[in-house]
Amino acid sequence: MSIKIGHAVSDEQEKTRGGAAGDPTGGEVLFATWYNKDWENVLRAKDDGVKEKIAAAMEKAVNNNAIGYDQDQRTTLYTQAQKVGFDFSKITAKCECDCSSLVAACIIAAGISVSKDIATGNMVAAIVATGNFDRFTSTDYTRSDKKLRRGDIVQRTGHTFVVLENGSDYVAPAPAPKPQPDKALVEAFVTRLYAASLDRAPDPDGLNAWVNALMNRTLDPWQAARGIVLSDESISQRETTEEWVKELYRALLGREPDSEGEQAWLAGLYTHLSRIAAVNGILGSPEFSGVAATMGF
Repeated sequence: MSIKIGHAVSDEQEKTRGGAAGDPTGGEVLFATWYNKDWENVLRAKDDGVKEKIAAAMEKAVNNNAIGYDQDQRTTLYTQAQKVGFDFSKITAKCECDCSSLVAACIIAAGISVSKDIATGNMVAAIVATGNFDRFTSTDYTRSDKKLRRGDIVQRTGHTFVVLENGSDYVAPAPAPKPQPDKALVEAFVTRLYAASLDRAPDPDGLNAWVNALMNRTLDPWQAARGIVLSDESISQRETTEEWVKELYRALLGREPDSEGEQAWLAGLYTHLSRIAAVNGILGSPEFSGVAATMGF
């Protein structure tokens, strides 16, 4: 089955000009499936984020019936898009485009500067000249949809469209390997958790077990912190609430509590918060995320 595309084709009378403004029938700017019609070029944004923005802009245009087709009013889409930051879903005034001015507007919506006035006869040169696109002309790109990618622009003199699905030959790139955490910082983190929460240095076996789990990413810093701070050994320490809040800051954030933060946590713990909720609150803070990021997580 062919992949999904988005394009502008004709007005509601199947003519190129003279119809009602907007898309009263939903058939002027629409979704379709890829078809073979002697396509000449495939233009692919080099940046994956740009590809996605082009495709998303086309989807918004198709789903907004304020946007219709008329070659005589083809740049009124651009005029209305300017007013809403090129978020086509926010256009309410009826406006028009044709196939190439719609593609131009999608490219502009993706953050790439290109003329609103491009047509199918000159668009390839204009788009390639931005330096942001690769061009494919071989038949395995122009006579089949298998190698096409979401966000690709397909062109021939007379028509153009945006590809909205990946072709069958698409293989998702392997995720980039995660960086290795900093072992010295991981060891210091675990040692700090022990010192602040258990009032002792870690035993060698315990230290190695926590550090290995973190280095292998079997556990993350949030899980390790909960495991030590909320362990039976920690709970059995029986500190006062004031002492416990100070130790929690030292364990999780590596610092003494600021007065305002300390008083806020104490007020919560004296009224309605459990200690588990306080631990989760600090672990969910941007500051703890920074602690984890420093270690390489």
